[in-house]
Amino acid sequence: MSGRQASTAALLWAAVTAALVLVTIAAFTLLPAYAPAGPVAKLWPPATPAAGTDDPLAGWTVERGRGRVEVLDGILRLEAPGSDPYVLLRRPLPLAPEVAAFRVGAEVRFAGVGGGRASEAARIHLAARDEAGHLLPDRFEDALNARAPRDWTHVTGELARPPGAASVELLVRLQRATGSLEFRRLELQPLREAPWLDAARLALAVGWLVALGAGIGLLIANAVRRFWAALGALAAVGALLLILAPPELLAILLPGPIVSALGRHESVPYLGHVALAATVAFLAARATAARTLALPALLLVVAAAAGEALQFLSEGRDPSPFDALANLAGGSAGIGLALLLARFEGPGGGRRAVEEPGAVIERALPLVPLEAPESRPG
Repeated sequence: MSGRQASTAALLWAAVTAALVLVTIAAFTLLPAYAPAGPVAKLWPPATPAAGTDDPLAGWTVERGRGRVEVLDGILRLEAPGSDPYVLLRRPLPLAPEVAAFRVGAEVRFAGVGGGRASEAARIHLAARDEAGHLLPDRFEDALNARAPRDWTHVTGELARPPGAASVELLVRLQRATGSLEFRRLELQPLREAPWLDAARLALAVGWLVALGAGIGLLIANAVRRFWAALGALAAVGALLLILAPPELLAILLPGPIVSALGRHESVPYLGHVALAATVAFLAARATAARTLALPALLLVVAAAAGEALQFLSEGRDPSPFDALANLAGGSAGIGLALLLARFEGPGGGRRAVEEPGAVIERALPLVPLEAPESRPG
């Protein structure tokens, strides 16, 4: 395949993959992913008093340090002082097999200060445990996450059931955030997956597999160094497995210390995206002996977006624009390193040897050396 043909094929692959990215994002963001699986439950104010008790917080478990939970004029109020900024309400939720998520709606007011991280805030979110009773990692998926004051506001969110969850609780908390959190209304509705979701996942998965196969085929067909191309293809397949692996499978595929770091440090996942993208981009650029930035940069932008769009197909994985930026940063570093090495190799390093026209002609039509004419006797 000539250089012009290779560039045309790469541009065509980039266009098709970019279209697949847009279709995947549109399918999972513009179309409703859930349908109601039951009626709306009024958690506050209670629809009816609990039988045999006048406690307005019946059904809730209260945890607190020096914080307070009180009801004033029909408003539920959580207050956490600066000395011990922690107060929590728990409520177990019914978890039928078909329930895939919960829609939470509330009218809230927050007067206080949160921290710089997602956990240091006034929050409404889910906590789940597996069959053994172990607490599953916090997915930082919130119906409310307030770190600065806000007046009465209506908030709503669809909180997905964590993979592997055997029991789920709704948590309303001030964690490492000082001040007060007030509620005038808090409602919850169980949801199931929309009927079209499984069919869309299957169709898009087939399209993505075809795109991946075509991309690896183009890489191998245009490789100057087949060894680097093989490494690049293996790295791409490995990256795909890590991208699509649900959280419980990642605990098997990755070493234990890395899994623990993923739960403790928010920066670790970004470093993983950077390293993964840099590896794949470096190997692909080395395999094709890339010496210019234009075409690899275009392919990198498409691949960075594709790496996040793919996560819509995997339950328990959540795409993020920040992860896409990490993919882009890592891929840029990988391509930059490959171009730097190519410059040190010289203008001919890694390129196929091109035969001179004279050598081709000589092999096709061997030249017979001319002999001097014999002198004839006089």
